[in-house]
Formats: sequence, C-alpha cells, structure tokens
Amino acid sequence: MSAEFDNALNTLMGGLSRPKEDENIKFLEDLVDSLVELCGDDESKWKSLVLALTYKRYHLKAPEAKMSLKEALADKKSDNSSSSRGTVGNGERRIFYIAITHLFQKLLNEEKSNDLVASVLDCLIQIAPLAGGSRDVCTLIESFVGAVLDSNESLMEKNGQCLDFFGQESLSLLVTSGVKLCMDGIQNDKAQETLNNLLQVAADTLDQDKNILEARASGESDKDNKDTALPSTLHVFVPHRDRGKPRKKKKKKTATPATTAKKVPNRQLHNTVAELLIWSRTSLMSSNKAFAGSYNRILESSSDNISNDSKVKAKRALQCLHTIIRKERKKFNEFARKEGFMLSDLFRQDRDALKYQQIVKGKDGDINKLTKLATKSGATNVLSLITTRFASDPSKITHFESVQSLVQGWVTATELDGDTEVDKEVAKQLKEIQLARLKATIRQLRQAYKRTEREIVLASLDSTVDSHVAALLIAAALGKWEIDTDGDAQMSDADTPVDSVGCNLHLPGGVVHTVDSIKKVCDLLMSIISSDPVIFPSMADSDGSATIKAVVNMVERYLKENQTLLAVSSVDLKLPPESIETLVKRNCSIHRHDVDDIQERLNREGAKNGDITISLSWDTHDDLDLHVFLPTGVEISYANRACVEGKATLDVDMNASSPYSNTPVENVFVGDVDKHEEAPHGKYKVVVQNYGYHAKNATSTTEIPWQVVVNKNGEKEKFTGKCLNTGEASDVVACEFEYTGRTVPYKEKEQSPEAAANTVNITTSVGRTLEALTQAIKAVGQQEQMDEVRQLLNEDESGEQTEERPTLSATYEVTNRDRNNMLIFQLPARFQTIVNKVFGGGELSNQCAETIAKRMVRDKIPISELKRAGYPDDIVESVREKMKVV
Repeated sequence: MSAEFDNALNTLMGGLSRPKEDENIKFLEDLVDSLVELCGDDESKWKSLVLALTYKRYHLKAPEAKMSLKEALADKKSDNSSSSRGTVGNGERRIFYIAITHLFQKLLNEEKSNDLVASVLDCLIQIAPLAGGSRDVCTLIESFVGAVLDSNESLMEKNGQCLDFFGQESLSLLVTSGVKLCMDGIQNDKAQETLNNLLQVAADTLDQDKNILEARASGESDKDNKDTALPSTLHVFVPHRDRGKPRKKKKKKTATPATTAKKVPNRQLHNTVAELLIWSRTSLMSSNKAFAGSYNRILESSSDNISNDSKVKAKRALQCLHTIIRKERKKFNEFARKEGFMLSDLFRQDRDALKYQQIVKGKDGDINKLTKLATKSGATNVLSLITTRFASDPSKITHFESVQSLVQGWVTATELDGDTEVDKEVAKQLKEIQLARLKATIRQLRQAYKRTEREIVLASLDSTVDSHVAALLIAAALGKWEIDTDGDAQMSDADTPVDSVGCNLHLPGGVVHTVDSIKKVCDLLMSIISSDPVIFPSMADSDGSATIKAVVNMVERYLKENQTLLAVSSVDLKLPPESIETLVKRNCSIHRHDVDDIQERLNREGAKNGDITISLSWDTHDDLDLHVFLPTGVEISYANRACVEGKATLDVDMNASSPYSNTPVENVFVGDVDKHEEAPHGKYKVVVQNYGYHAKNATSTTEIPWQVVVNKNGEKEKFTGKCLNTGEASDVVACEFEYTGRTVPYKEKEQSPEAAANTVNITTSVGRTLEALTQAIKAVGQQEQMDEVRQLLNEDESGEQTEERPTLSATYEVTNRDRNNMLIFQLPARFQTIVNKVFGGGELSNQCAETIAKRMVRDKIPISELKRAGYPDDIVESVREKMKVV
C-alpha cells in the first residue's frame, strides 16, 4: 500500500501536465480520489498529500518565495546558502485549483464529514495565499461557491426559468437564494466551515488593505519607509458581478437557434454571490449602515413566497450593495495608481509627475512596461529613477520572465547608437538596467540547481535564437563564478570571477564556449541576438531544429561516463539502439528541454494532426486569427471552420472571448494523418490577422509577435512575424507553398522513445518561461540524485556495487519515495509548520528521518551519501542523530 501511495504521489508531483480536456480533468480527479483512499488514517500520508499539492503550485513570484529571497539577500546568502530551504515548485495553478475544488466537492457530497479531508482543505486554505497569492484565494472562492450552487437542483432549475418566468426582479431573488444557501444551507458541517474559513481569509485581507489605505490618507503611516506595509492585490482578483458575464460574441456567420428560456451564466452567478459573501464579512457590515441594512434586506427576501413589492425592494437593496462595493473597489484602484502600481498609466498622463517613491513601490510587471516606454520616449529622468531603485535594493530588481521577454527586451549596441546626449544617456542607463535584470535572472535560476559531483554537458542543438539564449541562461546558472551586484553596472566591465568554474556550452557546428563570467554571458547574448543564425552553423532541418544525427554526435563525441547531457532542442530523442546501449554502458542520462512550446499548447487543446497541419501561436491576450486559403480558393477561418471538399478544419480558435489565455494557439489541419488521407494538391496561403486587442492600453501601434508552424511530409517549417492594427489592416501573409502530395510514408503510432527509455533516464521539459528553465535545471539535478540513490542501495559494505546498474523499474518504489521527499522537504519551512499545526502529531520531516535512519543502519549506508543524494541539511542532521539511537 505504501509503494502504491508513493507511485501515485509521484505521478501528481512529476508526471502530470496541465489538464485541458475533460478526460484529463477526470484523470486528475480520479488520482486525487485514489490518493485520499490510500492515505487512510495515516496522518503522515495526508501531510505528504498537502505538501505535494503545495509543491505543484509554489512558484517564483509567490509571496513566500519573494519573502525568502528578500531574507536571503538581507543575510547575504543569496548564492550559497546551503542550509536554507526554498525550492520552487511547478507553478501549475490549474492542477492546484482542480484538485482542491474536487476535495471540497468530495466533502460537500458526503453525508458524514471526513475530518481528514477537511484538515487537508484547512491547510491548503492557509497555504494558498503564500504559495500562490491573492489570485488563488479568489479563484478557490469562486470554485467553492460554484460547487455549492451547481449542486443545488432547485436553484439551477430556477435559474433556467429566471427571466422568462419570474421577471427581471427575480434575478435579485436568484442571487439572494444563492447567498442564503452558501451562508447556512450546506448540509455537511465541515464543508460549511471550510467555505466560511476561505471567505474570511479574503474578507480579512480586504480589511487589512483598507486599514493601510486609511493610515496612508491620515498620515499615520510613513510612506517613505520602504518597510511600510503595502496592500495586497486581492481587490484586483476578488469576484465581482460582471465577471463571467457574456460578452458580445465574436463574428460568427453560423446562425444561432433562438431559445425561449434565458438564464444567468453560471460563472456570473457564482461571482455575484461570492462578491456579496466576501464583502459582507468585512468591516463594511459594522461601519456602513446602508450596506448592513441592504444586506439584511436581501436575506429576508430569499424566500420564493413573497410579494411583488418585496421583490422590487430586494432588487433595490442589491443595487445599493453593488454601488457601495464598487466605490470600495474604486478606492483601491486610485491608491494603486497613486502609489505607482500602474506606472505605465501615470507615465502616459504626465511623465514628469512620476516620483521615486512611486517607482520604488511599483510592481515588477509595471516596472518592465515603464522601462520600455521610457526607453522609447527617451525619458532619461525615469530611467535614472529605475536604476536608482535597483541599486538601492537588489530585491527590487525584476528578472526577465521568459526567454522571449529577454530576447525582445534586450537592446543591442547597434540599436543604442545615437549622436545626441539624450541618446547616449538613455543607452547608458538602459545598459545598467539590462545588466541588473540579467544578473537577477541568473541568480533566480541558480537557486533551483542542487550541485552534485556529476558533470553536465550542455548543448544547444537547434539554430534558433531562443534555443541558444535558453542554453546560455542555463549555462550561467550551472556555473560557480560569482554574480557581482555591487560593482559598476556597466555592461562593458567584467565581473572578476571568484572560484571561477564555468560551464561549457556547445553550440551547433562544434562551437564551444566556456561561460565563466557575467561579461562572457553579455558578450554571447549580444552576439546571439544581433547576429544572423548562420553564424552558428548546425546540422538542422529547414525549420532550424536539430537532426537526430546532431544528438547522436553529441552522445558519441562528448558524453563520457557518469555524465548528463542537457540538450536544448525541439527534436524528439529517437535514438538508435546502439546509442541507447552506449548510454547504458557509460551510466549516462539525457534531459531534453524544448524552448518552443507550441506542441505542448496543441496537446493541451487537443488539436488534431492532418496530412498538412498549420498552427499559430502568440503570447498575449489579444485575439489573433489564422486564415488558410486552400487550393480550391476556399478560406478556412473562424467564419468558416470546415470545408468537406477541401478536407480542412479549424479545430482550435482561442481568445475570441474571456477567459483569455497568454499562451494561446490556433490550429488548422488538412487531410487526416491517422486515416492516411492526403490533403488536396495545389497552392496554399496562410494569413495572420489581429481581430482585436484585449491587452490593457494597447493601441493601433502595438505590435503582436506571432509564430506559424507548417507541418507537412514529416517536416516542420517555422515562420515569424508581427501584427499591427486590427482587421484587414493587420493582415500579414505568413507563407505560401505548393503541395504536390505526400513524399514520405505515414508513420504508425508507437510508444515515445523517451517514455520507453527509462533505463537511461531520458526525460524532457518544455517552455520559454523562467519557470520552465527552472524545471529543466531541477530535472538534471534530480536525475543525478536518483542515480546516486540507486547506486547507494546496491552497494555492499566494501562500497562496491553488488550488481550491474539497475533499470528504473527495478528500484521504482524507493526512487519515487526519495524523489517525493527531496522535493517536499525543500519547500519553505512555513508550509511544513502549517501542516504540522493542523494535523498535530510529529513533524513529517521527523517521521521521514526516522524511516531513513533505520534503512541506512540496516543497509550500512554512510551519512555522507544521504547528503549527496540531495536531502536538505536539516534532514541530514536529523537522520544523523536518529542513527545513533536506532
């Protein structure tokens, strides 16, 4: 049973990607049910489940992560504090939300309360604001309220008849019935308590934020003190009545059948009810008589058997509540704008009005936008304020969020050339800002890497700028040279390496660079971004991705015994048998990181493959559209999604309406690769159009970068461009090509070589974000740690291996348990404290240490090997003490 639990927990923590389709969501919910059953009455397993879900959510920008970084900088241990916990998890909020909501629904539907499930939810409600932030609290409230309302058949039936049967006033009754149901109508006491606790977290946060605003307004708070508390961002995400409201539908030519029954969209109903439940728990109930009176009035009118006059009064009371809440939200927004949380807005209004204190308190995203605006406008005074902010407090430096943001935001020497004094001053200040952000990015990545003795061979095998930049950042993170943050921040100055051990970066064509200083990073970065890719010759396909020959060449020529290859490449690792054999003999492992995440997006949306597949991706909330003109002249787009004669279908169309995605994709497939059905022959044309901007402050001069991938005859070809303006004025022809038929045989479905090759630890990760690169770095460290654990478990007293290196499946149970523990126990200590306080009993880390100590004494494993396996120092010391008394 223990092994089964370890395996299931390992699937949750490491093997689960973001669920999109119903079947993926069902798999996650079934996995959670299985874990709940396997936990039984074992409190240590329940604690592990809570921390596993926490690990799945915890991310770089989480409040706890920011606090940990600030404390580390204060202690001057940001680069080499080996004893502090603080790993970063997956940052996967959708899995976190679905799993927790499913646990709440499980509790909601049970007649008898499950105290242990309730305790799990109690822990996660406390952890969510720390591991995720304000957004998590609000999203969970919306989900929990939705679960309560949707489970009530009477309320849902009433909603279906709302406008036609009851009349407009009954909309108010529908909302008030939902409020009453959530307040005291839940049959399961534990579920009621859980919802109340979560609502109170949001209400208390709003009250704290309001107190901060009032203290600032009265002058009681020292706004010039950088340690003065700031309000949270909860008011931005808190549910409100317009969220989920249907927007004007995107242009669709297909007629929509008329319906006689109208209803309030479920999500809008959830948000409207949640909004009232939260604000009714704030100080408004005691400080605002109009609010309290109106709220009590709607509760009294929640019954169906009331007069029409009472219905009208209920409607007016609800309108009064909405007006008061809107005014409260307006106060928060005005404060945020005044304090510099919307700096880009202020800059557009009056750039000279910006003050240093506003920039000091500005949010990361706003600082980045402001830097771009100031650079474009030549606002040297604003750039100077930003550099001063970075210099005065390193914790305020905003790292680059992704490879793409670095490439697009990095201004090269050529672009900075100018004759005027203003141009030169802008160039100087921007160089300082870029260097500070680059150092912050490398430092953030270094926190993820657990150093071991195993050597890493790093290679960028594709001939694309994004791949090379991603590999360069990883190389900088793997190096041991000092990141200087105190010296002169001129890009032309070199940091003096201390303990200078650099990482070799292999680029295509046999080019090898030793990345051993910040100056080397800057020089390479400048060369990669400003140079044509031909400077880095590669054995690549037409789309720039490496051939399998390049991977085999790296294995045979550069990968030695007990080494790990970290290959940044989009090519699948379909290694021939002889290369697999070489890896096994040399005790090597491979991790492939694919910077181009378009395939991951397509998989997420369930996109189909055709004989020809044309896909569009971009990275904003805006509504780009894919238009494909077939040889017959027919246009496939949102307005004409399918053509039977042309065998073409648009099966994925995103960002037409909310909720918007910042990782959207669209897909058109022609023919059917699974049915071996060819696409029509002839000329194809692919056009990208911006239907509309959804990003705030976007104008007709805002450019939206995009990428189109055409997959035909087993080969992919990539095209990039930008859309400017909207409608036909924004049209860009991505490509045109002639298709004369399939020239390669259809491939039969087969198991992924990477999935089958677990005997040599071939693993993958995908993405261009800093979080994605962090996962790649952590994956390499975990491979090394797991290999060492396997070796430790197969040594006799003399230290010699008793048998050949086992396959992954031969030590599956132990590997999964150790992997889970290593990840869980590197989470911040505060999460462990919350779990222990709720569940009671001994600390999970203490119980784990006892188990490990018994195993190590039994197997005569030296304590030094435990540290080499990757466990935190505090766990190692705990095991040491327990080994003395086992």
